[in-house]
Order: sequence, then C-alpha cells, then structure tokens
Amino acid sequence: MRIVSMLSSATEIVYALGLQDHLVGISHECDYPPESQGHPRTSRSRFDPAGLTSGEIDAEVRRCMQEWGSVYEVDTALLRSLHPDVVLTQAVCEVCAVPTGSVHEAVADLPTRPQVVSLDAHTLEEIFGTMQQVADVMEVPERGHHVVAGLRQRIAEVSERVGSRERVRTLALEWLDPPFAPGHWLPEIVEHAGGENLLGTAG
Repeated sequence: MRIVSMLSSATEIVYALGLQDHLVGISHECDYPPESQGHPRTSRSRFDPAGLTSGEIDAEVRRCMQEWGSVYEVDTALLRSLHPDVVLTQAVCEVCAVPTGSVHEAVADLPTRPQVVSLDAHTLEEIFGTMQQVADVMEVPERGHHVVAGLRQRIAEVSERVGSRERVRTLALEWLDPPFAPGHWLPEIVEHAGGENLLGTAG
C-alpha cells in the first residue's frame, strides 16, 4: 500500500514501524527522520514564517483562518499523481498541521479514493494507540505491538530512574506571544521525567 503522510509524527510512526518503503509523500512540515526528506511534499503553508516573531506568526495564522479557514494548502495535483492508498492526517489541531477536513476535500475528486486515517491522540496512551492504528491499517499489527512495548519499557525505565527524587518545577510553553501552555501528552512527559508541571493539563 502507498502511504502519504500529512503529519510529522505520522511520518515518524511510519519509519518506526519499518513501513518506509510504502511512503510516497510527506507534508511540508515533515523533517524527521532525515531519510524521509527526498519524498514529494504534498502540502504547503499559506505564508512563510521565516524571520517572523511569535506575535507576527500568530497574526498571520489568524488572518489565514479568517480568510481561508485553514493555514495550509494541499497540493491536490501532486496527491493525485502519487496514487495513495492511505493518507495519514490529524484532527487534534487545525493550525498545527493539515487538518482532516482539508484532506477529505483534497481526496474527494481522486479517481480512487484513498483511506484517510486520522491520528487524534491527546494522551501518551492514545499516542500508543495511533501507532497501533497505523500498524493495523497496514496489516502489520505485530510490529505495532513490538514498537509500543519498547516505548512503554523506555518510559518505565525513566520513571524508575527518577524514582522519589524531588520534583523539578517545570514551566513548558508552546508559544511565547501570546503565551500558550501545552496540554495533551506533554504534562505527562514532564511528570515521567521527574518534573512538576506548572501550567497546562494532561489530556
């Protein structure tokens, strides 16, 4: 099956599962692993953030959402030429990456409709679930079980190493102007690493 990934973390999942030979396209934001960089990029931002401050980027994002309803464009012609069987996307954040709705619009007119798989994790446990989701869609469930088990073990080892040490008061900021504290899985990561998360709520 031919995979197009519209999400950076999905591209990493594809490689973690050893499915890179199925990958035929990535998003404009996908930057890891380095081996993925030769693939065609099937999306683009409606503005160039290079050289802009946090406040200026925030203003541009708001403008794009007001004018077009999205910060991103999908290259439908390129997507058509790649003949994907599976397109990986997300519906967690409309401004963080290409949203599921835009992907559904882009594939609506393709000769053969690919399966759109939305990876919508809010917690660490749900992240593991999305890895298994991709493995199941690609009919390699055992690879998903193996990768997830390895990650669980790594987290357990870190938590054990931290043990009963005094917690480090930790402030995590996702954005500076305006200040924005991350939620979802990041507070969990801080806790596992021995920190006391000061802002933001897990989930």
